[in-house]
Amino acid sequence: MSKKNPDALTKQDLVQILNKKVGLTHSYALDAVNAMLDAIADALVAGKHCEFRDFGVFTTTMHKSRIGRNPKNPTQTYVVPGRRAVRFKPGKRFRDGLLKQA
Repeated sequence: MSKKNPDALTKQDLVQILNKKVGLTHSYALDAVNAMLDAIADALVAGKHCEFRDFGVFTTTMHKSRIGRNPKNPTQTYVVPGRRAVRFKPGKRFRDGLLKQA
């Protein structure tokens, strides 16, 4: 796990898991993890969604622009531009596994 946050699962942790469970060498496991993450990112940038049965779906959503206010000077307003964001909706089996732990 990460030295900064021991509760975080890092890319390096995934590489080690692939190395132990599947028997891939470190370099092949690193290439596999990088290729998977690149494919997901490329699909989301292209406006597609990534669906993994029983795990969940990654989609992009558009946040509208809005008017923001300066907390120190509430009369001062500015426009917060719209942006795209990634959304994750967990699958049923994944959601059920989380609920059992709660």
